[in-house]
Amino acid sequence: MRLKDLCVALDKKAPEKLYAKEGDKVGLFVGDLERDIKKVLTVTDASGDAIDYAIENKVDMILCHHPLFFDPVDRLVTSDILQDKLYKLAHNDIAVFSMHTNLDSVPGGLNDIFADLLGLKNPVPIERKRIKYYMMVCFATEEYKENILKALFEAGAGTKNNYKDVFFEFKGRCHFTAIGEAQPLIGIRNKPVDIEETSFSVLVSEIYLDRVVETYMRVHPYDVPVYYLAESPECDYLPSIGRVGDLEKKLSFEEFRDLCLKAFELPYAKYNFNGDLSKKIKRVGICSGSGMSLFDKACEMGVDAFVCGDIKHDAYLHATDKGKILLDLGHYETECTSSIVLADYIKDIDPQIETINFEVLRGNKLVLKMRECSI
Repeated sequence: MRLKDLCVALDKKAPEKLYAKEGDKVGLFVGDLERDIKKVLTVTDASGDAIDYAIENKVDMILCHHPLFFDPVDRLVTSDILQDKLYKLAHNDIAVFSMHTNLDSVPGGLNDIFADLLGLKNPVPIERKRIKYYMMVCFATEEYKENILKALFEAGAGTKNNYKDVFFEFKGRCHFTAIGEAQPLIGIRNKPVDIEETSFSVLVSEIYLDRVVETYMRVHPYDVPVYYLAESPECDYLPSIGRVGDLEKKLSFEEFRDLCLKAFELPYAKYNFNGDLSKKIKRVGICSGSGMSLFDKACEMGVDAFVCGDIKHDAYLHATDKGKILLDLGHYETECTSSIVLADYIKDIDPQIETINFEVLRGNKLVLKMRECSI
């Protein structure tokens, strides 16, 4: 499968426009779009050892969770660790594709896996992403309307909830005079024209807006197609990062801590030891990786405890002041399951592509356990 086709297929699994946080670095970082991809290495991070393994084992593509880099790179000098990675990847023709916050947020992604590992009931997103809609008003004569509408529907227009191919139309009179270098489909230059024309409107999600407009301009027979866009009050809300759900029963702090450790195959976890550990825990908020930015929102949703990674000292104090329990299971530890999800994506897209899970090679206990359960 060509790299450019695989990139499109991967984006459909967790669309960047739908699920990635604004400003996140996701997608293709390195690669020849025409290269044929036959072997893919899935891993949480495109680390030095993962890249070395890919080179030694003739891997065509590294599919990772965390972005290869966040800040712009303006040179490739092997004395720099990051630039040396990029040099090796380019020199060995190995592509790198990242699925970051889109993989965190998408249904069935890392946050849903996290909630499932803890056995949370009826988990709901802590954050939701607002998707805007636009009303696109188009114009054409009746004989061309149907072909234009068909193309717009195929591009994603006219769909909302359980309805598709929706449009509204009314007839009208169009008057114009073509001048200069115009090439009118109807009439001739420098002579006024009056024709009966149809105005038809379609609702378009911001996700498909660019594609719909490009399609309209491409398929319309007029030399200067006219359209009008207005933001609609209609909108959708899609799940974003974080989840809140309920345990099957109330647990003591020790029971809840042990549940988390067993679920993630960990020997220990950090927590706010100066908090009130006598309180029972029922409602839990979670976020894979760094999730403390969601803590206050989770508290508003009534959580007794919040679990994520990368928790700083002042955050523990803040949680104690709010009467909540914080558990830090680690950033990598809560996101290593990404290697399984990414491998499943590849197998679903093209079973002929060989997949290698680097976290399995590392002997990650959680990944090995989940892999065995799925076999």
